[in-house]
Amino acid sequence: MNKKQTKYIKILAIATFIYFGIRFILSLILPFLEGYVEEIGMVNVIFSPLLALLGIYFGYQLLKKKRWALIGIIVLIAYHAITRYVITSSLGDPSLPIVQIAYLLFLVGGLKQFK
Repeated sequence: MNKKQTKYIKILAIATFIYFGIRFILSLILPFLEGYVEEIGMVNVIFSPLLALLGIYFGYQLLKKKRWALIGIIVLIAYHAITRYVITSSLGDPSLPIVQIAYLLFLVGGLKQFK
């Protein structure tokens, strides 16, 4: 890998740490809000912090330039985008998860760096 590719991978890893770090913190705080568990379900409350920790681990492995970690991050972000769309649709106000879609495009660009 040349310097440009290495820099791009580091940026992806840092973005992954930030994204999943925020999701982890929010997944620990949000269940204590009134009515949150009823809206999204108990299963999502239990698995959301675990998936966020898995995303942080994938970000760490991405710093070591592991291609499988990037594929795992893409799968997790796609899962989060689908989950968010389904939850907003069930609440009656469907919205596209723009942040997750933009991050997916950024990650697919990173997948091209591993050639």
